[in-house]
Amino acid sequence: MKMYGSNLRDTLIGTAKSDTIKALGGNDLIATAGGVDTILAGDGNDMITGFSFKLSSKSTSGAVDPDDPSIIMSGASARSSAQKKITVDGGDGEHDVMLIEMTAAKGVSEVDTFKTAIKVRNVEEFIYNFGNVTADQKILGSNSKNGIETIVVAGGNANVDLRGGDDAIFTGAGDDIIKAGGGSDFIHAGEGHNTVSSGSGIDHFHFHLTGTYQYTNITDFEGGVDKIVISIDFDQVNLIRGTSHDAPLPVRWYGDGYLGVGSPLNAYVSYNHGREFDADDFTRIDPDLAFDDWALYEQSTGSIFVIHYEEHSWGLETEVVLVAHVEPGTVIDESDFSFRMI
Repeated sequence: MKMYGSNLRDTLIGTAKSDTIKALGGNDLIATAGGVDTILAGDGNDMITGFSFKLSSKSTSGAVDPDDPSIIMSGASARSSAQKKITVDGGDGEHDVMLIEMTAAKGVSEVDTFKTAIKVRNVEEFIYNFGNVTADQKILGSNSKNGIETIVVAGGNANVDLRGGDDAIFTGAGDDIIKAGGGSDFIHAGEGHNTVSSGSGIDHFHFHLTGTYQYTNITDFEGGVDKIVISIDFDQVNLIRGTSHDAPLPVRWYGDGYLGVGSPLNAYVSYNHGREFDADDFTRIDPDLAFDDWALYEQSTGSIFVIHYEEHSWGLETEVVLVAHVEPGTVIDESDFSFRMI
């Protein structure tokens, strides 16, 4: 079946058969539905989704098994590697995205081995979405610099090595071990007791208080290079600032709303691709508010605290919450922190 979009923002959903989908212009949402499709996204910043893969262990095949129907798109039939592959061409857009549902292998698995079953070109970002994982399921990012990779893990004790490239990772509840590797990476380790190594490059470590235990040990934070990024709910901030938030920050939209697979993806990845954080994003309306209204750093112990405000019947209460440790004695000043409102 052949399907055509327009030069507007379209939503195109394929069939279980082999389709040719030409989206043309506009920022489109394109969803495959089980066939060996050819997807030509065209101009615009497009989201391409509908893929589901079960990874094989890197220690055995090193790739997805092309004869295993569970690794092909939901509903697709098994096929050998010699047969026709799904083809995806993101076209001329500046930031086309593929969203791929992943199941980690037992042992070690590498995210971009799905490309053994799909021909991909002109796609700028790959979002790999994993469900719950266990500590013995190690996930390897790609060493390829051909596109940004974003890894989302819903929960469990994630063990992830991002390796090369400018990447992002978002994990849910669990005691995670994350190695950022080379490149400038954005790291959000969720609830639990996490250990993160930043590696080389300018890395951003993100913290957002959720009301549950969240603590990260950063083994190699470099002051003057790496950044601590703190997200503050603007409803909470309004208790102090006494003003409304009338200038929403930009968010990517696809179709009729967010295209996401849960709150980590919607809340973080959709925000400027999860990377554009700058102190200027947080405008201090009250000139009396200083840096230490939001964060504290204790150099002797390497402790990083976020200041949390709660409104009670008796008034506003301040709580100082430990969120991270760096090597004691590491020199960190205000320039190493960025804040944003969400």
